[in-house]
Amino acid sequence: MLIIAEIKLEGPARKFYESSLKKVGGLNYETFKQSILTHFKEDSSFATDFARFSSAQQFEHESVKDFSVRLESLINKSFEQEGEDSEALRNFKSKIILSQFVSGLKQNVKSPLIIQNPKTFKEAVDFAVRVEKSLIIECPNVNTLATSPQTNELVQLTKQQNDCFATMNIMMEKMAVMSDQLSKLKGEKDIPRQQVRPQIRKQVFCRYCQKSGHVEPDCWKKERDNRYERQNHNSNRNRRRDDQYDNSYGNDRRARHFENSNRDNRPGRRGNNPNDNKQNNSETLN
Repeated sequence: MLIIAEIKLEGPARKFYESSLKKVGGLNYETFKQSILTHFKEDSSFATDFARFSSAQQFEHESVKDFSVRLESLINKSFEQEGEDSEALRNFKSKIILSQFVSGLKQNVKSPLIIQNPKTFKEAVDFAVRVEKSLIIECPNVNTLATSPQTNELVQLTKQQNDCFATMNIMMEKMAVMSDQLSKLKGEKDIPRQQVRPQIRKQVFCRYCQKSGHVEPDCWKKERDNRYERQNHNSNRNRRRDDQYDNSYGNDRRARHFENSNRDNRPGRRGNNPNDNKQNNSETLN
């Protein structure tokens, strides 16, 4: 074993072996192993180890199962110096590893897990593994074909599960909005409201027809009377114009008649009247 280990050494381990262990007489495998581990042991403390645990995130190509194993290793390393686990310490470790596991998962696995709200670390790991498998089936490798009945059934169940998650997300958003609205309504009820007198609608009244329900500019009776008045005014104006025309025409006729009469009675025009000649002849015969 020692010979195989010496052949496999490389890098800093080989340099340490050649400078420190190769010259040691009576070197066996156990001494060699312990010397290598002691020399390259990483100096750590609870703060450093717990910080690594608290900042652990799932890697891009790391599976859910591998991430859970890595978290368990980190938390065990953080508390390995505490001696025997007590009941309180075990409860504390189970809570913080569950919290860090959910927080460190990828977003597409984390969201369904938050809705599921598992109570233990084991439940969270099992559910996250199922979600991961369903996501792999939803987006399969281009070189593989899912044709078995079991796979088709799993795809259908996965689709139903995703639809259920989407519906639950919508319901949670609506419940949050309703909760905010209820909080606002409750706050408004707590504020004392000012006493506001009800506004009494003023009764409108028409001064023209002395009736209620409308005002004078909208009075239909006033509009009707004004229309009749305009019609009568136009009729009287036409009548006066006709009378003026008739009077003027009559005056002209009378003036012409009077002028003709005066012209006939003038001296010098009497003999031209046949009636005058008849009267003269009758006087001569007498």
